[in-house]
Amino acid sequence: MNSSRQETILIVDDEASNIRILGEMLKDWDLKVAKDGQTALDIAKSTLPDIILLDIILPDIDGYQVCKELKELAATKEIPIIFITSKDRVEDEVYGLRLGAIDYITKPFNSVIVRTKVENHLEHRRAKKELKKLSQAVEQSTVSILITDPEGKIEYVNPIFTELTGYSFEEVKGKEPSLLKTDYHSDSYYQDLWATISAGKEWKGQFYNQKKNGEYFWEEAVISPVKDERGEIINYVAVKKDITKRKEAEDKLVAKNEELQDTKKMLNKILDLSAEGIRYVAKDYNVVKFNDKYEELNRLYLEKEGLSLAEVIDEEGMLKCYDTLCIQNCVYQECSLVQAMNGVESIQRDVELNLGGVNRYFIVTVAPYRDDNGQLKGILQSYRDITERKKKELEIEVQKVEMERLYDDLQMKLEKATQLHQQFLPSQLPEVKGVSYLSYFQPADKLGGDFYNAIRIGEQLLIYLADVSGHGMDGSMLSIFLKETIDNYLLYYHDQDDDLKLSSLISYVADKYREQDFPADYFICLLVGLLDIEKMEITFANAGFQFPPIYISEEGDLSTLNCGGMPISSAVCEDKFLELYSSDYEEVKISLAKGDTLFLTTDGLLEERVEGEIYEEERLKELLAENYVLPVDLIMTKIKDDFKDFSGSLTGQDDLTFLALKRDLEIIDSFEKTIKSSIEEMYQVKEELMDFIAPYYEMPDLICVGFQEVVTNAIEHGNQMELSKEVTIRVEVTEKYIKAIITDQGEGFDWSEKLEQELDIESDFANEEERGRGIKMANKLYDGVWYNEKGNQAYLFKLRED
Repeated sequence: MNSSRQETILIVDDEASNIRILGEMLKDWDLKVAKDGQTALDIAKSTLPDIILLDIILPDIDGYQVCKELKELAATKEIPIIFITSKDRVEDEVYGLRLGAIDYITKPFNSVIVRTKVENHLEHRRAKKELKKLSQAVEQSTVSILITDPEGKIEYVNPIFTELTGYSFEEVKGKEPSLLKTDYHSDSYYQDLWATISAGKEWKGQFYNQKKNGEYFWEEAVISPVKDERGEIINYVAVKKDITKRKEAEDKLVAKNEELQDTKKMLNKILDLSAEGIRYVAKDYNVVKFNDKYEELNRLYLEKEGLSLAEVIDEEGMLKCYDTLCIQNCVYQECSLVQAMNGVESIQRDVELNLGGVNRYFIVTVAPYRDDNGQLKGILQSYRDITERKKKELEIEVQKVEMERLYDDLQMKLEKATQLHQQFLPSQLPEVKGVSYLSYFQPADKLGGDFYNAIRIGEQLLIYLADVSGHGMDGSMLSIFLKETIDNYLLYYHDQDDDLKLSSLISYVADKYREQDFPADYFICLLVGLLDIEKMEITFANAGFQFPPIYISEEGDLSTLNCGGMPISSAVCEDKFLELYSSDYEEVKISLAKGDTLFLTTDGLLEERVEGEIYEEERLKELLAENYVLPVDLIMTKIKDDFKDFSGSLTGQDDLTFLALKRDLEIIDSFEKTIKSSIEEMYQVKEELMDFIAPYYEMPDLICVGFQEVVTNAIEHGNQMELSKEVTIRVEVTEKYIKAIITDQGEGFDWSEKLEQELDIESDFANEEERGRGIKMANKLYDGVWYNEKGNQAYLFKLRED
């Protein structure tokens, strides 16, 4: 039996008519049926239904006995039982309730009462299950949980709290958590804690506390306030984790780090002794030979340290290795000398020293010296002065850092301007009943000079596209000026009771532009359209926009809507400027029939150039003529795909801005269904859909093959076969086409590449794991397939046969 609810109801009644009536009332649930008491017991024990509707009078054992036996079994005693009876004596009801039943329904059945009681008791059962799971989770939690009242008195602790602290619930109930407190934290620490949570905010931190047996321990805690429906705090919940071992490890790590820091300081001090020259170090680490350069460096070092040569010479007159310019202390195994002694062939390091008040840079090389038989005799160490080279490198590095700083500063400003420009672009276009329209904007750089907007003004829709000079920061600022100026006009200068006049709007923009004193080489090209929603008439006015709107009728006839006007600029003198922009602009008006399409674009699309070839207007018109019957979102997809094929990218040399508007065809029929992530339910919907499509398409099974593949893809790959997730199917039929929209609740995917791939029947069907096979099949079977940007909503489009 197909059901839309997951709970199971067992109906126990010996009369088929009662079963039929109740089955119809409760058809939304998964139903089980028994006609006698013993069968009811068997089904209840094996399937554990969520609720039982139990008739009292049965042919073998009565309902009271069935109820009694079920309540005696651990597995079934929690199942709610509603008695079915025609009796109306209070004694009968009391007896049944004493046996463990929760309610009665009487014959004849009332559908509203039956469904209401069943839904109420199932909801109560769900709540009990959730509460039980929550209680078990808290009790079995591996972290300590403590709950207090609003005054901070303990109301509950879980077993882990007792295990950790040694205090039982009875010992801490009604007391404050401060019974664990030590003197480690200051009073202000606890005052800040209380101020945070009493203000309704979550607090996170650590405590050094004391157990019942006197042992100290560390806890990491998150304390959260719990509020009622009025927003008042009714409890505080503390979730705490023992981090004593972690803190001990951290303390050891800190100690080790301090030790390493001391070692590092010592090694850095030794590194500072390096200088130009050559010395020879024997296997006992005494310096036995050195050249004049080394001796000079050593003398400078000794002067710097305030030492005499006698203080660093041993009894045999040998210079001690650790008192000279070695870059590491030889008592450590990582010392370059020790490594060389132990077989490392060569070690090289850069060293910086301040000698005689001057910073000097050296490359220090350590290499073992061996005799002819390969036996180690000692270590050769050289100090090569690279101070001049290093100075130049440092100068370059400083310049590089400054350039990076300047670049980062510029990038930051560009990012801020980009964010500002994006904020001014409409995040969502106003909905208009009977009209579908979409826009696309892609700046050439991070900042765009193009701009578009759509504004609903009562029963009018204002649409405008703008192309301003430049497509960097200056172009973006001009776009923002334009948007703010138009918004200001609509808010303060336009009488909402009157129809909007496009010429007045353009003149206002021109006046404000002149007041801003923009440079003469800046200008704004503006195309404005005003749709009368009730009459379905649209009027256009043009201020220097290069490409007029393109109109395609329902029959596919294509024309351009020419209307004149100069760009908005301050390049002309003030008198001429006022004369030009105070006069009425040439306007063009057209009525939109169902299926009519309009396309508006800036010059970025049509003037894209690749190896001397221009995209141009004729190519666009041919594309629109081929696809005018399609929905507006598929028309936009076709144009973007064609532009990408031409230029190799959806980012052009200039800003790309275009908009398509279409008066919707009448939806003559529709089909809508939501299913679980179930292949079985998908097949059922497929059969229903074939019946639905049959009157409108000669081969509905052909359409449904592609439908099956895309829905299967949504279930398996989108929802990952999770039954808690759903797939929504909507099919719309117009006189021209059939469109299906399939939406899953998954994360989406990158679908664009899959649509570009051809279906290879042999390889795609041999690989069961292949994702995207369904998309490729649908692409073959439909006239159009596309997805939303996220990739979790598929659109299937099929033209109807003439």
